Amino acid sequence: MRTSLRWFTLMLFVTLVHVARGQSLCPWLNQATAGGALGADVSMHVTLLPQPSHPARSPQPAYPASDPRPDGMCEFSTHDQRSTLRIQVATMANPKKQYEAAIRSSCPGTSHVLIGVGNQAITCSTSSNGGVEDRVVAYVRNRLMLLRCNRTSVTTIHWQGSDVTSEAVVQALAEQIAGSMY
Repeated sequence: MRTSLRWFTLMLFVTLVHVARGQSLCPWLNQATAGGALGADVSMHVTLLPQPSHPARSPQPAYPASDPRPDGMCEFSTHDQRSTLRIQVATMANPKKQYEAAIRSSCPGTSHVLIGVGNQAITCSTSSNGGVEDRVVAYVRNRLMLLRCNRTSVTTIHWQGSDVTSEAVVQALAEQIAGSMY
């Protein structure tokens, strides 16, 4: 009986380790927080890029090779695909220049400065096809963060126990993501 219980426990442990290893986690935001921000359960797709093999050869090394912070993208979407949240993080060789280029391409119109998000950050919104997309472009040290939150034209969201504007939710998400990049 004890041997059977040990084998069962061992097999259960091996199965759980295998299942846990198969799922990638987003290094900047968890699935529950993304779901709360979008107001529904979400699915998650994560693409992480491998660390450069020769970081010392780059003009401005990002971090030591042992640093676990990768570049990549996390995308969270509601099951009906009506709302999505996308986070993209990339290491930059020339932060000021690449940050300004990212602003021009991501927020070509009116934008507003966000205080307390990374080294510098701006936010903007666009409307199309009956929906709204809030964007944040920020950089933390030499890493660029692009945050895009698409949703139907709802202007308030019930989040963390109160009704808040979608802009406030996006700013809170940007603060959390930037904080995880330090």
